[in-house]
Amino acid sequence: MFTQEYLLDKAKKEGIQTGMEKGKIQGKIEMLKELGYSIVDVCKKLSLTEDQVKPYYAGA
Repeated sequence: MFTQEYLLDKAKKEGIQTGMEKGKIQGKIEMLKELGYSIVDVCKKLSLTEDQVKPYYAGA
């Protein structure tokens, strides 16, 4: 039982960490978008692909 609880706790912590990282990236993308940066420029600045950035540029 201990091993299962440990693994669940570890998975939960990793999920929270992943969510926090995605939130930081999303915030950076939205800030750069508001400053008028193009998708290509945002990709270059954040080292992301266009597929990762496009969802934040609705209608692009």
